[in-house]
Amino acid sequence: MTAPSERGLHSAVGHALIQAGRVLRRWSREPEVVIQTVVFPIVLFVVFRVVLGTALDQVTGAGSVTGHLVLCVLISVMFGGASAAQSLLAERRSGLLGRFRSMPVHRASVPLGWLLAEVARVLAGAVVLAAVGHGFGFRFAGGPPGALVFLLVAAWVAVGLGALVFAFALGARSAQSVAGVTMVYLLLMFYNTGFVPAQWYPDALRWPVRVMPISMAVDAMRGGAQGALDTGALAGTALWFGAMAVGGVVWGARRFAKVSLA
Repeated sequence: MTAPSERGLHSAVGHALIQAGRVLRRWSREPEVVIQTVVFPIVLFVVFRVVLGTALDQVTGAGSVTGHLVLCVLISVMFGGASAAQSLLAERRSGLLGRFRSMPVHRASVPLGWLLAEVARVLAGAVVLAAVGHGFGFRFAGGPPGALVFLLVAAWVAVGLGALVFAFALGARSAQSVAGVTMVYLLLMFYNTGFVPAQWYPDALRWPVRVMPISMAVDAMRGGAQGALDTGALAGTALWFGAMAVGGVVWGARRFAKVSLA
């Protein structure tokens, strides 16, 4: 006989998968999410390679294609997540999230389903971008294990940032306030090691650049792709985005409880 706790776990997982499928179908019909997930990162990557690629390779003495591709994957995580969070805001304002309380749906499955959908969105975008990058010389020198590290780090970043942004969307007053998160992302987009190594920054900025969460993720994904694991970057990524995930889950659970009772 299945214990109550096991039944609850099975119910949460099953319902979360259903919620994730529902969310993904909705996102597939929303141009903003598709553009931020696939089109914008690809265009940005091509611009980086055409405009900056050769010059940076000559200045730094090292290939920059992997760093640029990794950075564009993370940009897809950031800006695509902000667009996806607006869908959550729309569902909250329409009363759909509140109605889930009166249905035989596990309460934890709703936010968990959104996070699962976010991870799926990010992984799909990463695979497409890696395929495009192949035409510009990007390779998984680390083989399948390196590709796995590349994708797992991207998924972990999606969990951390997604939890925070979705928690914010659960209490946001307007779509404009959710879109305002992108102002923070603009800083993270340019202030990291995705463009050039940290040693090319001014002395006073090198250490802050190295320990920025996006820099940690860039170095971890780049190391995996190149077959040279950066254990320090992996540990930093795990801690940075793990803390974001915990904070987002706690904050989001409180906000979701209020939404459900509305």
